[in-house]
Amino acid sequence: MDPAAIQAIAAAVAQAVAQGQNAQAAPAPFALTPGRANPADALDYTTRTGQAVFKDATESLPHKFDVESASINQFCEDLRDRAIKAGWGEGAADILSIPDTDGVNRQLITNYGQLTSQNITDHVQTYIAAQDRRSQNAVQMYHLRSNSCRSTPT
Repeated sequence: MDPAAIQAIAAAVAQAVAQGQNAQAAPAPFALTPGRANPADALDYTTRTGQAVFKDATESLPHKFDVESASINQFCEDLRDRAIKAGWGEGAADILSIPDTDGVNRQLITNYGQLTSQNITDHVQTYIAAQDRRSQNAVQMYHLRSNSCRSTPT
């Protein structure tokens, strides 16, 4: 290779390095928990991160719910904490805000008494077949409930 070609390659490499040093990487999206990051995007469960988010969201709550009215407050507190951590109420991923019979949005965890089973079923039917974060969140919540409730009251 002649000296002019080597000099041209060296100049091109130097220019590429300089451009790379001047370019700033896009900042990572801010989130308080992994489950709340990018709520508009579906989770990729083929990745370690996606699998970890699923595991964290679905593991049993600290207090098993025995399906008795005396323990409903503790269950709702634990569920609220998990919902926040998992991002179930975040933007496009929100599965907790459900319209009641009059079309007024109610929060599932805090206003469950103002929602009918049909309100919840109708709302879930609007997104459960979609391949998006809401359907993933709904399945996460289903598994959490299954893992956190006693099968029979004690």
